Amino acid sequence: MVLFDHPIVKMMKSRFHFFGKLPYFKNFYNEMKHNSDELYKFYYKHVQEQKAKIDFSSSADPTDFCESYLREIEKMNQQGEGHDFTEEQLIGVVSGLWMAGQETTTTTLTFAVLYMMLYPEVQKKIQEEIDRVIGSNRFITMEDKPSLHYISATCQEIQRAGSIATQNLFHRTTKDVIIKGYHLPKDTCIVPQISVVMNDEKVY
Repeated sequence: MVLFDHPIVKMMKSRFHFFGKLPYFKNFYNEMKHNSDELYKFYYKHVQEQKAKIDFSSSADPTDFCESYLREIEKMNQQGEGHDFTEEQLIGVVSGLWMAGQETTTTTLTFAVLYMMLYPEVQKKIQEEIDRVIGSNRFITMEDKPSLHYISATCQEIQRAGSIATQNLFHRTTKDVIIKGYHLPKDTCIVPQISVVMNDEKVY
């Protein structure tokens, strides 16, 4: 199912539009809509520029996610079968990567610096692993990850303890369910609280 056609997305759009008519929320809604429209123009411009540079007859590997997606659209179109790979969908995915990736990366780095200040012994172990595995004559790459066990574990612990994303995305129940005495009927919109799990002493 295409992201923009999802019932929950439609529901949220209709509710935001309703709040935009209320005097107290009108200015906030208009500002949010303006920012959203400007971001959409930015994503659309990038996609069109990228599309113009691609040689679809070439079998070369894509240089980035956007090119890979556009190539997939072209391939699906040539096959002549129905599909959900569209430029509108690509813009939605790019928007999610841009906003979610930007905020979570910044927050992770902030917590990383804080924890390194509070736990200098961890910082020392990280530096020792870098010196042993990487050295000082090159940058770390993703290919090094399997060899950087302590650093990988530290990054995961930073994200767990920092609760980088305190809430999950909107989900909905696929059937009637009872959780701790509370009845949730089918199609109930739910937002899991990941931070509760991440700070559960029984688990961690």
